[in-house]
Amino acid sequence: MLPPCRDVWCLKFYYLHKETIGPGFMGSLRNSREWIKNEVRRNPLFFGACVFALGAAPVGAQDQEDSKSRIFGVESSFLITSGLGEFGDLTGSGFGFTMGSTWMPKRSRNFGVRLDLSLNVYDRESTPTCLTDPCWIEGDVVTSYGTLQFGIGPEWTITSGPLQPYLFATVGRSVFYTSLGLELCGRGGHDHHHSSNSCYSEASNNYHDDWGAVVRGGGGVRFKIWKFFQLYVGASYQHFGTRTYMVKGDLDLNDDGSVTIDKKRYSAANNLGFEVGLHWDIPRSGSSME
Repeated sequence: MLPPCRDVWCLKFYYLHKETIGPGFMGSLRNSREWIKNEVRRNPLFFGACVFALGAAPVGAQDQEDSKSRIFGVESSFLITSGLGEFGDLTGSGFGFTMGSTWMPKRSRNFGVRLDLSLNVYDRESTPTCLTDPCWIEGDVVTSYGTLQFGIGPEWTITSGPLQPYLFATVGRSVFYTSLGLELCGRGGHDHHHSSNSCYSEASNNYHDDWGAVVRGGGGVRFKIWKFFQLYVGASYQHFGTRTYMVKGDLDLNDDGSVTIDKKRYSAANNLGFEVGLHWDIPRSGSSME
């Protein structure tokens, strides 16, 4: 006797469990509503597996074809980081953004070459100040502590479909920096270049930078929204090694307008990153966007 289905997953399940399913599964009530009710009641897992496999196969094939048709992937995300060890105790959480692209050299493979860039501000402080007397122009002296990094490496899309888990690893260069800038806010009619109560940033000066290598690895899941358009969430580990950096309070602003570097830290400065963003697949020539 043959099972009442032809799908490969349904057949595998049937032959693995035919002894527990029993001969009644192929009884004379096969085509009746009573038979359906009895079999669902007796073995709902088998029935569900057949229905799921039959319903999912056409969608999976189309999604796989869409994935193979891409030649580039471009993405951008909002980034939240959490420092590890002593670095984490001093800095806490940071924020920033990431941008990346993936080149898929072969249509029949899920492996690609990834290039990414990320900016992370792990600490920030501002000091209010007046630039005129009376105080027509208000401002804040803003000190930013952060990292900028870029890297290249492999990316592997594990499976194709509406949900696409992926893994990646990159190696590149990074810099820990400390910069001092001025954020101006206009008040009243004396700010002719900007509207009342508006704020804008002036150019900043850099007071510290430490260049070095970075290794970044992680993964996530992409959720298909449209044929070549996806929402994704991911996590990554950034290994910077032992670096020289500064944190809030290490740069002193003196009353006479001078700036003093009070302290520089030296320790392992690794972190974890969590991303939420958008991914766009660029199809190969001749692939339909419909």
